[in-house]
Amino acid sequence: YCIMAVSDAQVASTKKLNSISKVGPWGKNTTTNINTNELTPMDVSISNIQKYNPLVHHITNEVVTNFSANVTIAIGGSPIMSQLTEDFKDLKKISHASFVLNTGTFTESSIPIHAAAIKEYNSASVPIVYDPVGCGATVARRKYMETLTNSGHYFSVIKGNSGEILTAAGVEIDMKGCDAIEKEDTAAILIKAAKEL
Repeated sequence: YCIMAVSDAQVASTKKLNSISKVGPWGKNTTTNINTNELTPMDVSISNIQKYNPLVHHITNEVVTNFSANVTIAIGGSPIMSQLTEDFKDLKKISHASFVLNTGTFTESSIPIHAAAIKEYNSASVPIVYDPVGCGATVARRKYMETLTNSGHYFSVIKGNSGEILTAAGVEIDMKGCDAIEKEDTAAILIKAAKEL
């Protein structure tokens, strides 16, 4: 559902806005007379979230915990925040579960927790979204991201800004905290790096 890679981002953005306005996401869809032939992929995604009320387990950056929970609720999901390794075996069994790992505020003690969660969810083929926040900002963050991405773990989605995606793909780039220090040729490099990643 990309906007940035299409030839007309304004048209793509308008379609996304119309889809969101028609189906939600800021509450349950109570409309029963929608012509299913007119549904876009965004409509179907939001309708499925509202239909299945999926569990979304977050281990996330302290800065966005509340925001992540509220957005999950707003689009029809059911959030849980847990770093208790004993929870993971039970959570992976819940129908329509998914796991979001945001390593923005990881510590030495959180590293084995992340590994345990990834292992459990991979064993049950539960979708995992990995956000390697600021992974290019320091040597320690880069090494941790490399450990996670190169140790046989499977991630359904790796999300990030240009600096994070380039770093995850092995491209050297300067970062200031979580922000990439953009260069003129970053767009072309980013497209190639994202495809390789």
